[in-house]
Amino acid sequence: MTQKTKMMQQKKDIINNCLKLALRFSFFFIFFIFSCNGQNKKADKLIVEKEKTNFIGKEFIIDQYNYKNDLFNSKKLDVLFNKDNYSYLIGEYSGTSKENFNCKILGLFRNNKHEKSYALFYDKNDVLRDTLNITNKDISLDILFENNKKGIALGNIKTTNIKDVYFKITDLYEIDKNNIKLKKNNLNRKIIKCGIPIGYLSEEYVGIEDYFNYGIQEKTIKTEIVTTSPSDLKGMWAIICANELTELDIDKDEGFLYLYSTNDIYINLKIEKNSKKNEYILKYSSISSQRNYYENELKIVDEDIDKNKPIGKLIILEDGKAKLEWIGLYNLKKQKLEFVGKDFLLIKENGGKLPLILEKCE
Repeated sequence: MTQKTKMMQQKKDIINNCLKLALRFSFFFIFFIFSCNGQNKKADKLIVEKEKTNFIGKEFIIDQYNYKNDLFNSKKLDVLFNKDNYSYLIGEYSGTSKENFNCKILGLFRNNKHEKSYALFYDKNDVLRDTLNITNKDISLDILFENNKKGIALGNIKTTNIKDVYFKITDLYEIDKNNIKLKKNNLNRKIIKCGIPIGYLSEEYVGIEDYFNYGIQEKTIKTEIVTTSPSDLKGMWAIICANELTELDIDKDEGFLYLYSTNDIYINLKIEKNSKKNEYILKYSSISSQRNYYENELKIVDEDIDKNKPIGKLIILEDGKAKLEWIGLYNLKKQKLEFVGKDFLLIKENGGKLPLILEKCE
């Protein structure tokens, strides 16, 4: 091998060694970065868990900002639920006060889509004592066990109308009256008293207590096979025909109804003829118009209303009058019936009395 060739080989070896060292250093550097990131994520998670834990047992006032359509942002709630920039909704019956505790109901929303619901339990000094996931559940805060022990129940209301209400209990909790902590109980524990779930305590459900039942078993419901066909019904009906604003107007398979006077809500209906003679099924089709006179009163968000569930049944009587068996509009987002009782204009106009007998209007 010539002297020149040896020198070239030495240079090549030096370059290769340098490349190897560089690769080793790069690998070490990348490993170090990823290791640090992993440690940082673990540390961040521990900090979040620590902050979340620190909220329990301390005064917890919810910060609220960026209000939009009843939703708001909250840094404290993001930490409490380990979320990032979620929106929140405080339930209608938040602040419900019992003998030893207060309860707030919260809905968690991501990109305006409901994900979860929680109940927050406070003592009388606004100290947060416990939280409970109540997603897709109704909650009763008035459970009485034997030995005067108190608690709450989660479950689902099964109802076809206001006179047929069954609360199927899926979870039972006893509440320690001293530290307001929840302790899960066996479903077979004897219940002395079960209060109506808080979502059904409003004025719109007046009278529900007379038909309220509860249990841990599925309720056996006799299902009636109903077949429908296109409607041939035409006409107008009202409590008082002279009051032209509050009539029910039907033209074959379409209808029009003044639903709610407070915010002037008019809705369009889909009409189907029942297999039973002279019976017609009413379903929600769309909003015709509504105002926003009162922000805290009932309003309709079209996509939140179930368009397949019947909202009422119209039975044509022999004298031309009609009997309206009203059910209400089912809100998919809130998972409850709305515009029932006196929140339905025709019932309000009838003094809250049932049944609703409507006159045929010329």
